[in-house]
Amino acid sequence: MKIKDLTGQTFGRLKVIKRDGSNSAKKATWLCQCKCGNTVIVVGYKLRRTDTQSCGCLRREKIKEGANTSHGFSRHGRRHSLYACWQSMKKRCTNPTDSGYINYGGRGIKVCDQWMQSFENFRDDMLPTWREKLELDRINNDGNYEPTNCKWSTRSENGKNRRVKAEQQSKYPFVSYIKRGNRWKFERSFSSKEEAEAFYLKIKDSL
Repeated sequence: MKIKDLTGQTFGRLKVIKRDGSNSAKKATWLCQCKCGNTVIVVGYKLRRTDTQSCGCLRREKIKEGANTSHGFSRHGRRHSLYACWQSMKKRCTNPTDSGYINYGGRGIKVCDQWMQSFENFRDDMLPTWREKLELDRINNDGNYEPTNCKWSTRSENGKNRRVKAEQQSKYPFVSYIKRGNRWKFERSFSSKEEAEAFYLKIKDSL
């Protein structure tokens, strides 16, 4: 099979300089000069089908561009899981009608100012360690959502953490667990959750 000469032709950002490598027509490779200045060897059919249009710089630019806008975290019209995570975090800390509010905002858990201000701030702090299917977790259960107190956990790790956290949470607002000393707090310190909740129920109408 005769090999078509691609020398001098341009495909996307690539200009073909010369033949390189295999003599097979199907696998003929070409040395190309990219618009950015790099050189790269590409199989001929990938050039003709426009599968490869740069040395890789085009893909890197698109990734960078996407990382600099919240719109870059959208797939086929659906929000990226990192963006959805940011929204859920804010809702359970600020929206009293959210099902998770009682265990977060209701306990005084807040989202730090920089993350409340924009998704981009949250993304810049948490994206470097984020991986698909990981879930946002707080290191200190009584601490706020902020860079120094958050990490990514697998679903199984988070499940174990939630079971521990469930034992350290009250269904009543402002009744909280104090890890240090294994105490419970509402207005004052108690040795058990039952005592703290009983005191809350006793005075809640006067709050």
